[in-house]
Amino acid sequence: PPTAAITVAGAPALLLNTSGTLNTDIVTDTLVFNETGDSNTATGYFALMNNITGGSNTAIGSEALTANIGGVNNVALGTLSLSSNTSGENNTAIGNQALESNVTTSDHVAIGKMAGSGITTVDNNIIICHHSGVHSFFVQVSNRRIIDNISCAPVSASTAALVMFVSDGQLGTLTIAAPRSP
Repeated sequence: PPTAAITVAGAPALLLNTSGTLNTDIVTDTLVFNETGDSNTATGYFALMNNITGGSNTAIGSEALTANIGGVNNVALGTLSLSSNTSGENNTAIGNQALESNVTTSDHVAIGKMAGSGITTVDNNIIICHHSGVHSFFVQVSNRRIIDNISCAPVSASTAALVMFVSDGQLGTLTIAAPRSP
């Protein structure tokens, strides 16, 4: 089988690889079931262990992306980050247990311990904090941005600006003029 540019350090790393190329695999039990997945990097116990066809994934940390079978373009950095993902794509999870419950959803960015750990059915969220991504009122919603500890912070009325998201997802500000004296 083709083994072009494969780096392995640990057993049984890449044990069942048949045609996958450009894979890097460090520590025991990483990429064990990889058959045709290309351009994967796995470092950490059980990282990307069940990957079969998924490609262009980076898993660094114990059990990072361990359930991934066919998901592509995922980055998991931290213990158990994206550990339940099987086919979700284009996810970035940085922090222990970040996006841990994600199985098939895609296009998330989660930064922080347990960031987005409750997301199971929605796509396209940005979560920067240790927030599960599941709101107590809205439950799970696609296309949300959650940034912890930015509300209720004191600001100066002379420099305050209204922060808004526009329909294409861009974050912007609107300056509000101070009231004029009569």
